[in-house]
Amino acid sequence: MWTATTKIQCNSTWIPPPVRMLKWNMDGSSNDKLESFSIGGFLRDHEGNLLFVFFCSSCIKESNVTEVLTI
Repeated sequence: MWTATTKIQCNSTWIPPPVRMLKWNMDGSSNDKLESFSIGGFLRDHEGNLLFVFFCSSCIKESNVTEVLTI
């Protein structure tokens, strides 16, 4: 279960956008064995404040197409 205090360890670094700019990070993924396909993303400002989040299931069953449609 996700809560406001759930923490995720990540080994990558997020690079913020320039001041007064926003940055979208989006991704698409698929699991052919489970026939599970989804897309999602988030919007942040230059201070890293989370402004918007989206995610949804996709009916596209090809990972490259799913990635492109995320945009």
